[in-house]
Amino acid sequence: MKSRRQDRMEALIQKEISALIGYELDVFEGFFVTITGVDISRDFRNVKVLYSVLGNDEVKKAFIKKLHKHKAQIRFGMGQRINSRTVPLFKFEYDENVERAARIENILSEINRKEKDIES
Repeated sequence: MKSRRQDRMEALIQKEISALIGYELDVFEGFFVTITGVDISRDFRNVKVLYSVLGNDEVKKAFIKKLHKHKAQIRFGMGQRINSRTVPLFKFEYDENVERAARIENILSEINRKEKDIES
């Protein structure tokens, strides 16, 4: 069970890392990125950041490459933004739930469209 402090820190990190990647670091300009979740360890030393990128596989690969190249810059920027004794290590993971939800929604809308065609 997470503490209230962990929940607050996760919300803060999600907000700040979204701003950092989305608006302030020029190297990520042109990518449509959403930080979908943050999970922080009990000792506040490790953070798993879930993200999604809008675009095809080439866009996603280019973003991942830049993300890993600029990890230290992201950590430095986050160290300036959060009030913590230590700056956590960030582990970035692609969130596939967004794509799954879109596929399910497409399937359901197709089924709904076919049902309307049958009724007509």
